[in-house]
Amino acid sequence: MDTKIERLADGSYRASYDAGRIGSQRPRGRKTFALRKDATAWLREREGDAALGAMGTPRDLTVSSLIEAWLASPKKRGGERKPSTVTGYRQVVKDHIAPSIGAVCVRDLREDQIEACIKAMKDKGLKPATQAQAWAIIHASLTWGRKKKKYRGENPADYADAPSPDRYEMKFLEVDEARRMLVELARTYVAQERRAAGHSVLYAPVLIALATGARLGEIGRLRWCDVDLKTGRLTILQAKTPSGVRPITLSPWALEPLKRHKRREQEMAMSLGLGWNEEHPVCGHWSPRSGMEVGGPLNLNSVSGLFRRWADRHGFTGVRFHDLRHTQVAMLIAEGVHPKVISERLGHASYAFTMNRYGHLLKGLEEQAAGAVPDLTALGTK
Repeated sequence: MDTKIERLADGSYRASYDAGRIGSQRPRGRKTFALRKDATAWLREREGDAALGAMGTPRDLTVSSLIEAWLASPKKRGGERKPSTVTGYRQVVKDHIAPSIGAVCVRDLREDQIEACIKAMKDKGLKPATQAQAWAIIHASLTWGRKKKKYRGENPADYADAPSPDRYEMKFLEVDEARRMLVELARTYVAQERRAAGHSVLYAPVLIALATGARLGEIGRLRWCDVDLKTGRLTILQAKTPSGVRPITLSPWALEPLKRHKRREQEMAMSLGLGWNEEHPVCGHWSPRSGMEVGGPLNLNSVSGLFRRWADRHGFTGVRFHDLRHTQVAMLIAEGVHPKVISERLGHASYAFTMNRYGHLLKGLEEQAAGAVPDLTALGTK
C-alpha cells in the first residue's frame, strides 16, 4: 500500500493512499489535516482496512487475519505500537492462538472456543500473565473488528471467562544480600571472564540499579554523556514516561566502581579499534559472537533473562531485575527518606502512585513519627 503525506502552502498536511487492486476494487483516497500526527493516524487506519480487505470478506475472515489487521491499525488514541510490542503479540498469536482458533471464521467463533484456547495454554504450564495477554489480544482485535463492521453480532470474548494475571509479590534484598550480589558479580567482572555465560555484563546494570533505583530500560539507554562522575549525578533522558526524565544523584559508594567500569569500557573500545566518545552506552555490548552490534547497547530482554538465571543459581531465587528497584526504595524508606523525594528519584508520575505502590513499607515510619511527638501530658509537672 502506497502512502504519502505532503505539507501544503498553508501549513496543513494532505495524506493520500493507494492500496492497489484488491479483487474488483482499488481503494484509494486523500484527506487534509491541520496536524501531521492526525494525517499519520488516518493513514494507519486505511492500512488496517486494506489489510482486512486483502485477507478476506467478512464472511470468510479468520481470527488470525483479523488479529493481523488489528496489529496493522493505529492504537485507540492514535500513534503506532512499538515494534517490540507488535513482535511480542505476533509471537503469542503464532505459538498459542493460531494453532487453536486461528483458522476459525470470526462469524463462527464461540466463547467456549476462546476458553478452550486459554485452557490449552494453562495445561501447557504457561504463566497466567501469558494467558491473560492472549485473551486480551483476542478481545481487543474482536472489539476493533466489530467497530470496523467486519462482522456482525456480539463479541464472543465478552462472554468468555478471562484469566486473571498472577500478581507478582515484590521482593526486597537485605543490605547484606545486595552486597553479596555485587561481590559475586564483581568477581566475574574483575577477572574478565566474558565467557562465563555473560555474567560480567550484569555487573554495571546491577550496580546502577542498586545505586539509583532506575528501571532496566532506562539503564540500557544511558550514555556516558548522561553521567557526570565528578558531581556524582546522572540524567535519565530516555524514560518510560515524561515524568521519568530526571536527574539522579548516585550513591557515593557507586562512584569508584563506575569510574573503573568506564575505564574498562574505554579500553575495550580502543582494543577493538572503535575509538571512544561520550555517546557510547554506559552498559555496552562487546562480544562479537552474538551477532549484535559490538559496542552498542545491551539486549535488555537478554539481560533480564540472564539476571534471573544467574540469581537463581547464586541463592537469590525468584529475584527479578526490577526487584533491585524495589530494594532501593526499601533502603531509602528504612533510612527515613521522605516519600516525595523517593517518588521524584524513581520518576513516578505522581506522589500518590508511589504511596499506593510502597505505602505498606511506610507503616514503620508512621509509628516512628508517633513516637517522636513529645509527651504533652508532662507539661507543667515537676
